[in-house]
Amino acid sequence: MHKKTIAKLLIVISILLIPSVIYILYKKPQETKTIIRVEKPIPVLSYSDKVYLPYENFRYIDQSQEISRLYGEGTEFIDPWLEGTAIITAFNNGYRNNDSNSYVAGLKRLDKVLAVFDKKGAWPHPQYGSYPDGWVSSMDAPVIALCSQAAYEITGEKKYIEYRERIVRHMLKTVKEGSFILPLKNGTQWLAEYAYPLSTEENEYYVLNGFLVGLQSILMLANATADEELYATYDKALLAYKKLAPGYWYKSFDWSYYMLNPLTIIEPHYMIYETKQLDALYTLHSDNFYDEEATKHRIALTKILPLYAVDNQYYLLRAGAPHPYYIDIFLNTIEFYDDQGNITGTIKSNRTGSFFERAFMQGSIPANTKGYHMYSHNGSDAKKYYLFSAPIRQIKSDDQLKPSKIDYTTNGFNDAIPVAKNEFSLKREVSSSDEGTIVIELDKPLQKSVDSFWGIEITSAEEALVYIVLFDNQGNTAHRYYRPLVQGKNLLLLHSLGFNNFENLKGDINKVRISIFTETEVNKHNKSDWMVEINGVYNYPTSASAFMHLKGHPDLIINEQK
Repeated sequence: MHKKTIAKLLIVISILLIPSVIYILYKKPQETKTIIRVEKPIPVLSYSDKVYLPYENFRYIDQSQEISRLYGEGTEFIDPWLEGTAIITAFNNGYRNNDSNSYVAGLKRLDKVLAVFDKKGAWPHPQYGSYPDGWVSSMDAPVIALCSQAAYEITGEKKYIEYRERIVRHMLKTVKEGSFILPLKNGTQWLAEYAYPLSTEENEYYVLNGFLVGLQSILMLANATADEELYATYDKALLAYKKLAPGYWYKSFDWSYYMLNPLTIIEPHYMIYETKQLDALYTLHSDNFYDEEATKHRIALTKILPLYAVDNQYYLLRAGAPHPYYIDIFLNTIEFYDDQGNITGTIKSNRTGSFFERAFMQGSIPANTKGYHMYSHNGSDAKKYYLFSAPIRQIKSDDQLKPSKIDYTTNGFNDAIPVAKNEFSLKREVSSSDEGTIVIELDKPLQKSVDSFWGIEITSAEEALVYIVLFDNQGNTAHRYYRPLVQGKNLLLLHSLGFNNFENLKGDINKVRISIFTETEVNKHNKSDWMVEINGVYNYPTSASAFMHLKGHPDLIINEQK
């Protein structure tokens, strides 16, 4: 990597250290300026790879979850978003590599998707969650209209222009008219990922990544067609985002939310994906708002992916905040660099091995290393994506490295009957609550820091769902569901960012309440009572401390979310 490029990459480090970041994080959103209209249309396929990354990478996210949905009558649903990303990727490959086979493959898929539009006038989705059959999405029509424009640029066939126009006229309607544009009372417009005629400003989810898919696609269509109505829609939608943007962030700006209603904590791969979207939009439209939001994302990622060093050994936890039982689906590549910006070594994460082997990256630090660049990728080095650069954090005292065991007392309520010190029998028919409640009173408080983790060792003879509530000494609470207990010695590895309302805690965290559900889908097969024991509570000052504890206790089980 060129030294000038390295210097640019180090901007994130300086941002963390200079007062100007306060301005970025706290300034009020500005009214959006109407973007400069293009003097002549910009072909869809003429942009840099950075613009297309959001389409390619989200396709990877959805495929990893193996989403398969059917209409109520059992016919297969052709997902226009997944098909659209495959089509754009094929067209982009054809354009970059002069590959006619890629063009043909993309056109074949596009014609199949357009046939659905001919038949139904949209791409109505099957029932999903609270949304009935027939809902539509900001991730559908804009992407297929974009594909149709690209198909016209490739083939010159007028039918694709006609499809583009029909789809654009459909998608510029409101939710009440069967599209995804939700007018807001302040005069702006939200692009709803989940939309149906009964969508309102009050019941809208406000999912950000789906909104940004629609926003980017609409802007690229506007640039390709010089359609003033598309530009006007883009302007109103961008202003809506600017007004709502502060609500997506924790008060501390340590982390953010996936959607606003209800507030839902974002997972790291969506945080990374939104960063790619914001970078792409800043490339298309040099509004500083996009760059500032991307910077906030990178700062947050820096906080949850710190690299620690003990002597010449490094430790990085990939299954970190906010949910330490979840190893992110995007892989990571780390490049070490020296004082001159030269690369001193490269390491890559992997998808094989035990949870411990995949969750932690560890090894020897190359000589003369000063810091590291963090990249994200889906397995292809050619597509690795720059996240941030940061200094290595040296651990020089045992206080930062060794787990701190906390003394405690316990008590049981409802279906949790105490039978010995810290041991409980879970009875299925003692109370009407269908849960056993274990309260842990701590002699020392849990550490409240973005760097620290907590651990609760709990042995269970059965699988069971759990719900955890933290209490401070002023009576404030934070709460979350956790992965089910499994048979054996579980480690509930916890981080503050994964708790709802954690920022409401003002005092020391001196009490933990664990609810173990006795009548759920997880354990309904077994009707007998079972034993649960609290074996220990720990403060981990750093993720390296958590590494040391897990390495020394290979019998501990973290019930991984895959």
